Amino acid sequence: MGDEEIYLKDCPNFRIPYIEQWGEIVVNAHVKTSNLGLKNTLQEIKKGWYVNTRYHGLSKAFVKACIYACGCKNIKKEDTFRYATSYK
Repeated sequence: MGDEEIYLKDCPNFRIPYIEQWGEIVVNAHVKTSNLGLKNTLQEIKKGWYVNTRYHGLSKAFVKACIYACGCKNIKKEDTFRYATSYK
C-alpha cells in the first residue's frame, strides 16, 4: 500500500480505501463524537470515502460487523447479521 490515493473517474470527491484502511476508517467515523449507530456511522464515512463494494468501496457488511464488535449497543437488532442475533 503506497501513499497515493485512489479515486473513481466519475466520483473525484470520494476516495477508495485500501482494505487495510477499512478498520481505521470505521473506528474513526463510529467514535467521532460518541459511539454512533450504523446509519450515522455510514454517513460519516460517506463524507470522504466511497461505500459501494461493487466499485471497490468500503463494505457496509464490514461496517456492521465493526459496530457489532464494538459492543456499544448502538446497533439495532435488525441491523445485525442473522448469525450474530441467533445465539443467545
